[in-house]
Amino acid sequence: MIRPLFVVHPGRVISRNDGDKHYVGVAQLVELYGLRRGEYIVDHGDGVRGADTTKLNHLFPMSGPDYRPVTDRERESVVAALDSPLRGRSVLTALAFFDHEVTPQQEGQHGSAG
Repeated sequence: MIRPLFVVHPGRVISRNDGDKHYVGVAQLVELYGLRRGEYIVDHGDGVRGADTTKLNHLFPMSGPDYRPVTDRERESVVAALDSPLRGRSVLTALAFFDHEVTPQQEGQHGSAG
C-alpha cells in the first residue's frame, strides 16, 4: 500500500501570463506534479482531518507554467523524513524543496509546524 507523501492544495491563482484568476483543481495538480494514486491527500483549505501532515510535502497551484513532476529521489526524501524520529519539518522547507514560490497567504495560512 502506498502511503501519502504529499498534500495537494487546490485553489485559485493569478496567472503571470494574462493576469486572470484561474482555479487549479485536484486532478490538474496531480497531473502537473506527476503524482501517483494513493501518494497524496487533499486539503481544500480546512486542513486534513485525522492526518498529521507535518512531514508531508505540500503542493500548491503556481501562477506560472513552472510545474515539474516529482522525481523518485524527491519521493525517497519524503519517505526518509517520515521515517525519521525528528519532528517539526516546516511546510515552507517542503515548498522550497520543490523550488516553489511561497506567497504571504500560504506562509500565514500554513506557517511552520512544530
